[in-house]
Amino acid sequence: QSLGTSQLSALSAAQLSTFSDNQLSALSPSQWAALSENQIASLTPVQLRVAPATAFAKMRDSQLQSLTPTQLVNLSTDVFLALNKNQLGCLTCNQLKSLKPSQMADLPLAVFKDLIKKKSDCMSAQQLAGLSQEQLQYMLKIQLPELNKEQLQALDATQLQSLSAAQLQKLKSDQWRQLLPEQVAALNEPSVRTLVKSLSPEQLQALASAQIRLLQPADIVKLSPLQIQALTPTQIVAI
Repeated sequence: QSLGTSQLSALSAAQLSTFSDNQLSALSPSQWAALSENQIASLTPVQLRVAPATAFAKMRDSQLQSLTPTQLVNLSTDVFLALNKNQLGCLTCNQLKSLKPSQMADLPLAVFKDLIKKKSDCMSAQQLAGLSQEQLQYMLKIQLPELNKEQLQALDATQLQSLSAAQLQKLKSDQWRQLLPEQVAALNEPSVRTLVKSLSPEQLQALASAQIRLLQPADIVKLSPLQIQALTPTQIVAI
């Protein structure tokens, strides 16, 4: 701690990496924030965990962006709680992808929103599946039109059935076509009626007779010739 910030920043990454945990824990938040991007990236996850959350709160965007995936997955929830919305927003897509599902799920909703803002399509299917109920509902309510193929196909029957017709209408046509046939088969009546005109032949064939019977004449007339040709004999009888 006797070294000043200018002296610390003058150390090479190799020199800094030799610091013991006791030496690192003696650094003040301002001293941590004075380290260069290369110095920060050179630290092991164990060394970096010695830094208090307040140290990360003082870091520049470029310093936070220098954190490696291995370092990020070892950070505590307190670190993310200490960051402001601009700092959370500066983390890159690849950094977001590197977080463990449990790290994501532990974040309060307000912090989670700032973290994924304009980056929701960066989340992996595993991260999406591990979200808290509150986080998931936010994703499905606000970020649904931004979900990519991997994320959409990670949604289970319960999650899909929780979507309202208004939410489903926000999906783009290409998003509908990315749903797996078994996901389409799990949809309830309002959902089926909302999306039927956007289904591919393979998806349409996945609908059970009970779902087909729910279609109204106004829904059936919207089917394209290609969709009509795709109907199975059982589905034709159900109509």
